[in-house]
Amino acid sequence: MGERGYGSVLALALLFGGVLLIGVAVDVTRLIVTWRETSHLAHIAAETGAGWVEPGALYRGELVVDIPAAEAAALAIASGPRRSVEVDADSEEVCVTVEQSVSPGITRLAGAAPKTVLVTACATPRQG
Repeated sequence: MGERGYGSVLALALLFGGVLLIGVAVDVTRLIVTWRETSHLAHIAAETGAGWVEPGALYRGELVVDIPAAEAAALAIASGPRRSVEVDADSEEVCVTVEQSVSPGITRLAGAAPKTVLVTACATPRQG
């Protein structure tokens, strides 16, 4: 008589384990998608910022970053909800750091904590 209900407990444990594995797969996928999005935004923002050069220097044949315009353009590209953006520009290079957090879904029940994705991309103006 001690084995009554054992099958139900085992089925319930397997069901919970399966749901948890699916939750892990979904959370890992969300983390990868967020990393790709953050990386894309950082690179595009850095390239866009590096495209803003000083007109006077350009007429002299020099590629000098227009720092205020480059920072404004990079921030406009990368800014968004749940995102932190930092732009570091000098006369030769524009670097953009984008930070975005990902909250866990069902794996929160197993103790998963929010993860932060941090990507830095740099670009220099170039003649194309």
